[in-house]
Amino acid sequence: MKLNIPAASLAPSIETLLVRQGIPRDAPVSPRVRAVAVAMLDRAVELAVPVAVVKEIDRPSLTSLLEGEGFNSPDFPLGEIHRHATRLGLYALTLGQDLCREIDRLISEDDYAAGAALDTAASLMAENGAAELERTFAEMLAATDEAQQDIVLGYSPGYCGWHTSGQKRLFEYLDPGRIGITLNESCLMSPVKSVSGVLVAGPAPIHLFEPRFTFCDGCRTRSCRSRHAKIAARQGPNILNPEERHGIGHTATNR
Repeated sequence: MKLNIPAASLAPSIETLLVRQGIPRDAPVSPRVRAVAVAMLDRAVELAVPVAVVKEIDRPSLTSLLEGEGFNSPDFPLGEIHRHATRLGLYALTLGQDLCREIDRLISEDDYAAGAALDTAASLMAENGAAELERTFAEMLAATDEAQQDIVLGYSPGYCGWHTSGQKRLFEYLDPGRIGITLNESCLMSPVKSVSGVLVAGPAPIHLFEPRFTFCDGCRTRSCRSRHAKIAARQGPNILNPEERHGIGHTATNR
């Protein structure tokens, strides 16, 4: 399924943009800095052409896809999480090449403030696009009784022990070239402001794990924490208690 998404629907707030640029939420912001941020957010919405493709996939096919090139961490969470899923999908989304070219132009002309603000705005829009696809996949499944209470989260190559080379098989199965996304020899996507991965629908506890895997020490973002917070916001804070996770096999792999 191909989706065209309104760029304005993916725009972050100015406050979120400033925080991502390293300015504390309650800190005073100079009029000049705010003006640049506002202008570049508007520019990002103007230039972005968000388009995505989503495809459901069966468990045996995803198991094969996740094998990738054999470089995954042996204990990567998705390798176990997907076995407990109700439904599974693949996704890719891009904001288009024009936005990326504008970022490159600003940087090449030494307009670093504007270039950095535009780059940050684009990254946030891509992240919001991935979240939109999670919602879209959940809506696709909501008509089926077994999926009504499911939580849908996306998992991307390069995170949580899934090696970036996993992009190769993902691209073979999904063919995001039909929306203009290509993959280079280093498994980097072009346009750069693109995201891809697996959509996992299932009971909330299957997505929960402690960051105690072999690869966690090298993680700078700990994005799993914010993802778990999203689940807690919907299911209630008690879902994060270890006793709520009984019966979920992948928690036993934590170290």
